[in-house]
Amino acid sequence: MYAYDYSGDGIRATGEKHTSLYAYAVKTRLGLKRFFNNALNDNAAALTSAVLLGDKRALSADVRADFMRTGVSYLVVVSGMHLSVFTLVIRLLLRKLRVNAVVSLVIISVFVLGFMALTGFCPSVDRAGIMLLLMYFAGIPMRSVDGINSLGFAALVLTVPNPYSVGDMGMLLSFAACFGILLWADKIASAVSGFLHLTDSRQRGKTLKTSQKVLRPIKRILRVAVAVFSTSLAAELWVIPCTILFFGTISPLTLPISLIAYPLTCAVLLAAMVFALFGSFGVTILPLAALLELLCGMLTGFVHRCGQIPFCRIPASDVYFYVWIAVSAVLVAVGYAIRAKRGYVFGAVTVSVLTLASGAALTALTADHTAVLTLYRFGSGYTAAVRKNGNLSLLSCGGTANRRSEITEMLRRTPVVDYLLLTSGRKCNSAYADEIISDFDVKNILRYSESSDDMQPDDGAFAFGDGTAFTLVLNSDVSVRVFAVGKRVYQYVFSENTSVLIVPPGGMPDALPEAYLSADYVLLEGSAKGFDAVDGTLLTIGKKSDAEGHVVIPNNGEYEIRME
Repeated sequence: MYAYDYSGDGIRATGEKHTSLYAYAVKTRLGLKRFFNNALNDNAAALTSAVLLGDKRALSADVRADFMRTGVSYLVVVSGMHLSVFTLVIRLLLRKLRVNAVVSLVIISVFVLGFMALTGFCPSVDRAGIMLLLMYFAGIPMRSVDGINSLGFAALVLTVPNPYSVGDMGMLLSFAACFGILLWADKIASAVSGFLHLTDSRQRGKTLKTSQKVLRPIKRILRVAVAVFSTSLAAELWVIPCTILFFGTISPLTLPISLIAYPLTCAVLLAAMVFALFGSFGVTILPLAALLELLCGMLTGFVHRCGQIPFCRIPASDVYFYVWIAVSAVLVAVGYAIRAKRGYVFGAVTVSVLTLASGAALTALTADHTAVLTLYRFGSGYTAAVRKNGNLSLLSCGGTANRRSEITEMLRRTPVVDYLLLTSGRKCNSAYADEIISDFDVKNILRYSESSDDMQPDDGAFAFGDGTAFTLVLNSDVSVRVFAVGKRVYQYVFSENTSVLIVPPGGMPDALPEAYLSADYVLLEGSAKGFDAVDGTLLTIGKKSDAEGHVVIPNNGEYEIRME
């Protein structure tokens, strides 16, 4: 839980103060965040807090959007990957120092439990921590560890005390990725290494040729790249169904991007860990700070450039995606049932790819490409979305705060917003503006400002005031003419054969040119005089109009207009 105090008086404690071991972890977490903020620039401090402590709130909206768009947002979410990197480094150091096995086990166990507490016992870290402890403790009685059984045991530990944790999206993604890695990562790596002839076939006592000596370090680097690729591919294949169901999108470039982003993230992790340890003991940290800032800049810069690649993230809400997932799942089940060899694997991959490609082609050929203006009413406000194919623009994003999930679900199907037009700062027009700007890729923000002091918004929006008029081309069929008159903003949305006039509360016909009054549809946000006698269909939100034949959009309802 997070508590915020806006009064300025501060939060005062009442009653007796209680302390616990977890309280010390929380105190350490806050101290590290303050240390990062004071010693690093804003970008490096935010990214370090995200990858080391699991605090993504400090990341800017642009950075979060870049990681989400490229499909590598898991890199800035503390998970089993981060804990595995740390424990691997600690284990190697303890081996170099020749520390007793029992003492090493105790040190690693304390570190794992401490890191779980430091990150707030998030399910992804807890899953990895439980599996790591099982693996290390199994070495005492000389027992081997089965990864699938360990994953199942971790699931029991997390779900028995709290059965509702199965609904946690982070937990489902973490378990799906881990399951895929355990099942397929080694098999994929073995197949790729054999195909590229990367296996080290040197025999004991045999002298290497000069060419072999030159190729040997290159093969080592390639084997590491193959291991990263195999792990990412195995995890991504099992995570794809979850991302499609949860987010309605797919990132086809995640694998090649992760080949570079993953090592950079590991470097940031290790540098952040060393930076935190040395800084806590008062050691000079200027060189470490410079190195950490450089690594953070390289990671965010690389992800940002990759996010600008066309089709980096595409919507996956059509039926053929679910058909493709079902066909692929059947092929996998049959392969395991018959203990398939290489020939079946290649055939199954071909069938899966053909299913996806043919589904996409048929959907593109049979899809209705008509632009649509949809009005969603939530409470006292409304959201107006103009869609055509993959284009989406919002002419208003208002409503009641508790309906945010419906707006988010609508936007996840088209994560890129071409235009966001905010005609006022009231909740009826901009209740979800901050969330949309921070969580989605908004290319153009236009904000009406009554005062000249607000003509330079902090979010980089284009501000316009009274007495202005301009036209926006939303897509190939639909445009909108915007009028700011008398501290009110009118919108005339039009295509070749259809027009919609959106009238703000208190709007007057005299404020508009006569040509715009003969719209096919007139939407009244609230009370307005003089628009009841329009020839087109009258739509009302809020107060009911006295005109006959008008349409009242009900609360939690929607109205669709085809802009043909």
